[in-house]
Amino acid sequence: MIIKTFTAETSAQALKKVREEMGGEAIVLKTTETSDSNNIPIFEVTACLEKPTVAQSSKILSEATKVTKVKQTEKNRLAPHTVSHNTFNRLDNWQQKIFDIDKKLNQIIDRYESTSEHEKYGDFEDIYSRLKEADFLDSFLSLFMNRIISEYDNSSDNLSYVRERLVKHLSSFMVPDIKFEAGDKVVFIGPAGSGKSSALGKLAVSLVTRQKQKVKLVTLDDFKMTAFDEIATYGEILGAEVVEPSVSMKKIKNDKNVITLIDTPAIGSKGQQWENMKKKIDSIQPDFCFVVLSSLIRSSDIGNISKPLEALKPTHLIMSMTDLTGSFGVFATASEALKLQIAFVTDTPGGIGALHTPDPDLIARQILNGEVISE
Repeated sequence: MIIKTFTAETSAQALKKVREEMGGEAIVLKTTETSDSNNIPIFEVTACLEKPTVAQSSKILSEATKVTKVKQTEKNRLAPHTVSHNTFNRLDNWQQKIFDIDKKLNQIIDRYESTSEHEKYGDFEDIYSRLKEADFLDSFLSLFMNRIISEYDNSSDNLSYVRERLVKHLSSFMVPDIKFEAGDKVVFIGPAGSGKSSALGKLAVSLVTRQKQKVKLVTLDDFKMTAFDEIATYGEILGAEVVEPSVSMKKIKNDKNVITLIDTPAIGSKGQQWENMKKKIDSIQPDFCFVVLSSLIRSSDIGNISKPLEALKPTHLIMSMTDLTGSFGVFATASEALKLQIAFVTDTPGGIGALHTPDPDLIARQILNGEVISE
């Protein structure tokens, strides 16, 4: 970038000088009316050129006569003892330094942008492409790829080596097993269409049929027309008590003989509805609060989704619809954004099937080898 002040008898003449030296891309920063040593009115126009060519820089920075006029004008505005003889030479020196730095940065950027992924990651290019396709964020990929390349010792093939490292990373935010006991209150929260009710139904089936636990099903969703009907269907199949949205929160809190599974509406992060829902969840004091997110969500959208959920004090993640995507980078993004571990993954819709404990090795093979994650 080059910044320079032009002087003339009129503002139009000063702007003409700007165009002649800097061209049509110049940006006018300031226009000032002042006077020269003979008290004749003159105009100063300060302009900048963000990305000058070498020819433009040479022309602008070599115009010594222009600097002389600026020096004379500055002396008229400032006390004589405040202006050093070398002030404007130093200004030109700084302009040259800024230009040199800007030129160097542009050269570095050009080299970086022209570097292909093959040149950056060499034998790991294909693995990088698979991780990129799996929707891992660039911030993670840069660190992960640089780390595995710097630590690779050629003792195994690339794919096996990376899978081992990826499994280790996935394991860091996955819970191997969660146990539920009578008296536990389990809340399911999440965006619309994420699969909250389905996850609740799957867990209810597992608790009743496999673990021989007694469950009670509750819905706080009085917005969706079919919300209670869906929960009631699960209750009828399992022989479980079903509670409507109008139930007293006190009754939910004090029931110590069953595991209470609580569905919630999908509402926004603002407004009275959201505030009422937050108060209800706070009053229930759940032992587990599962955020249910669809695996179809893009990693770039997780930030906006996670912010309103944080206020509801979630404890774990459930990732749904894993059979419909191979973009499992969203697992890592969601876990990092919400500071939560993944407790379950699920594929089939509705209450069919089961919640699966996440298997880091299976997910890593799906990402790197294209193996099926569904069981």
